[in-house]
Amino acid sequence: MAFMNKERKNERAPAIRKILKEFGQKGTLSVQHYSTLKLKIRDVAGMFEDFFENDFERQYGLGINHYWVEKNYADKPEVVEMLVKLRQAMYGEDYFDESDAMTDYFHCSHYIDIEVLPAK
Repeated sequence: MAFMNKERKNERAPAIRKILKEFGQKGTLSVQHYSTLKLKIRDVAGMFEDFFENDFERQYGLGINHYWVEKNYADKPEVVEMLVKLRQAMYGEDYFDESDAMTDYFHCSHYIDIEVLPAK
């Protein structure tokens, strides 16, 4: 069963902050429903400007599918590099995923969620 708490979040926070600082971004890290580590990135560096396609995304943010980072953002290598590093840091060293969708069995250490908000 997926589990995330404040202590596990705090273990991952320094590495995540370091990556955000490296790319000139700001972000907040939180725990949702004791199962998900959520990162909200404020796009102060303007790396994601081209990806906000409509007014809704400009107002409420852009959800990142962390499984398809390399494909969805292939035209911006710096974005791919940052998101891949963030994904690894958010998973951490103790991450595991023993899920089997064929038998409807889901078992992983925790989930991650990345959202990008436009700079204001």
